[in-house]
Amino acid sequence: MIEIKIPEDKELAAAIGNALVVWAGGNPQPQLELEPQPVPVVEEPVAEEPVAEEPKSIFEEEPPAEEDANGVPFDEEYCLNEIFKGGKKKGQWKRKPGVSQKEFDAYYSQYVEPQPEQEPEVTKIAKKAFEPPAKPEPQPEPEPQPEAEETVPSTCATLMAWVSEKQASGELEQKKVVDAYAQAGLSVRDLFPPSDAKTIAMNAATLYHILQGECKSV
Repeated sequence: MIEIKIPEDKELAAAIGNALVVWAGGNPQPQLELEPQPVPVVEEPVAEEPVAEEPKSIFEEEPPAEEDANGVPFDEEYCLNEIFKGGKKKGQWKRKPGVSQKEFDAYYSQYVEPQPEQEPEVTKIAKKAFEPPAKPEPQPEPEPQPEAEETVPSTCATLMAWVSEKQASGELEQKKVVDAYAQAGLSVRDLFPPSDAKTIAMNAATLYHILQGECKSV
C-alpha cells in the first residue's frame, strides 16, 4: 500500500489528485480557481497628542486682584495692577502713574489708617548709645538710731562682767579697780549679802561710775 501525503497547498493538492486519477485510468477533475480573499486590516487606535497651550504674552496683564494685603480694594483710577514685593510697602498697591501721592494716600486712607513711620533699629541703638546715663534716684538718709541706754550694773556679777570686758579690751587697768574701791570706801564684801539688794545695787553703781571715768580709749 502506498501512503500519499497531501500537501497543504490546495492547488498543488488538486494537481496531484488529478495526476493520480489519470494514472488510475479515471478522468481528471477540473482545477478550481480560488479567488484570493481580502486580508482584513486591523486599525490600531491612534493616541491623541495633547494640545500644548499657547504661552501667554509677557505683555498680557493678569486680571487684577480684588484686594491687597491690607484689604484695600483695587481701583484702576488710583492703583496700578502691581503690588510691592518687599520693603516698607510690601503687599500694598503701587500708585498709578499720573496720580499724585497725596491723592493716592487719600484713597488708601479710606480703608487703612496711615501708620507712623517706624524708626530704623540701627538709629534706635545709636540714640540709646549716646543717651546720658540716668541719674540715680536720691536715697533717703538713714534715720539716726537712738543711742542705747546705759545699763548700770546692779549686782556684783554684772559689775564684774563689765570690769572684765574693759580689762580684756585694754581700757581699764587692775590698779584703777583697786583705787576705785578705795575712793568709794567699799570692799568686795559690800557687793554681797548680808547687804540687801538695794544697798548692793547702790554700791555697784558707785563703783561703775568711778571706773567709767577711769577707762581710757583704745
